[in-house]
Amino acid sequence: HTGSWAEAYPDIITCANMFWWPAGTDWPDRLAAEPGTGQLNPLNSNTYKVAKNAIRDVINMFPDAFFHAGADEVTPNCWKSDPDIQAFLAKNGTLSQLLEMFVNSTLPYIISHNRTVIYWEDVLLDANINVAASLLPKEYVILQTWNNGPSNTKKLVEAGYRVIVSSADYYYLDCGHGGWVGNDSLYNQPPGTDLGNGGSWCAPFKTWQTIYNYDITYGLNTDNAKLVLGGEVALWSEQADPTVMDPRIWPRASAMAETLWSGNRDSTGMKRYAEATDRLNEWRNRMVTRGIGKKLVEAGYRVIVSSAEFYYLDCGHRGWAGNDSQYNQPPGTNLGNGGSWCAPFKTWQTIYNYDITYGLHIEEAKLVLGGEVVLWSEQADPAVMDPRIWPRVSAMAETLWSGNRDSAGMKRYAEATDRLNEWRNRMVTRGIGAEPIQPLWCFRNPGICNTIQPFKLS
Repeated sequence: HTGSWAEAYPDIITCANMFWWPAGTDWPDRLAAEPGTGQLNPLNSNTYKVAKNAIRDVINMFPDAFFHAGADEVTPNCWKSDPDIQAFLAKNGTLSQLLEMFVNSTLPYIISHNRTVIYWEDVLLDANINVAASLLPKEYVILQTWNNGPSNTKKLVEAGYRVIVSSADYYYLDCGHGGWVGNDSLYNQPPGTDLGNGGSWCAPFKTWQTIYNYDITYGLNTDNAKLVLGGEVALWSEQADPTVMDPRIWPRASAMAETLWSGNRDSTGMKRYAEATDRLNEWRNRMVTRGIGKKLVEAGYRVIVSSAEFYYLDCGHRGWAGNDSQYNQPPGTNLGNGGSWCAPFKTWQTIYNYDITYGLHIEEAKLVLGGEVVLWSEQADPAVMDPRIWPRVSAMAETLWSGNRDSAGMKRYAEATDRLNEWRNRMVTRGIGAEPIQPLWCFRNPGICNTIQPFKLS
């Protein structure tokens, strides 16, 4: 969002259009949590004119009683790159004071329009940049939590705030689908390693059972539990667009809805997985008949390689047998598979990384005819087939036909990302629902979304 503002109002944005992770630096030295860069400058008076105009437009457009004001993932070095902020810090100012300036200016303005303000938990709990609780009046502010599961929820309600729960451990629907930045060295792993996340920071994939299992008031006393208003699942857009949105959301969001509206336990205190499986299965099939692409709930020899650890495309999408006692777990446990025997989800990077002749001598390698990815039908049908298959099959095809290493023996993830990204967008224009590799603007600006800067940006 700040990238577009930087074009119209360059004076109000710090570190705009810079490479997000400068070459030769460590993670704490990054300019953004991901590509691209840019944060509002709290020292510039024009920042507040532009921000308040945007706030006013949103309030006029939407009559809701709530306004989400963000304030998450403020990156220190982006602000530190600005000369005016450098001078402010040199006079013993702090980064937290900068955030307080912004909150002090915008929060009263939003409240004056009869809106309750929602902030991400970072505004209070971030270790580096936060504001004092005294600046966030509890009668006007709701905090939304996304880190550390029940722990952060407890911190916020004990401080007296109303809370919306969106724990990344349970409620982030994009988790487990692999990373999307190119040229990431963490993918250069021998087979048998790095199977846990495929580059996805919040892996594994959150199955419907994982979501259904989560008790958002876990560990809270009765009074504190009353401050938990509810929960919200999140599907971020880096690797999701209208092509895959429906099957990414459903039926997992429905699992959360049942838990929050009806509870997830029977009269004996056990989780109601058998009943929930039947309800979600019936509901899913009704949705498909209405044209909405939902995921199934149940739904010496020559060798062809179809390793389940790398090539099973249905892995990580939860189990489909009902009434499985393994799902009755307290929060913080059983996050690894959600009932899927071959979890985690096999990202395109996991598939691309696999060398099917790994560990074989030359004569043995000749007996390996090739590989085949597998998508079994228990939880896949025509409603979800295309995004389950593409572009992951293409990652295998490139590996087997062209190889996955450069002349130095390193995996060619940066090149593969660009090729698969370009290919995926061509497929979508032909009406084939392939999953996104990167956000669209990465495709339009090759190289800017890599983890290692490949060229000097002008």
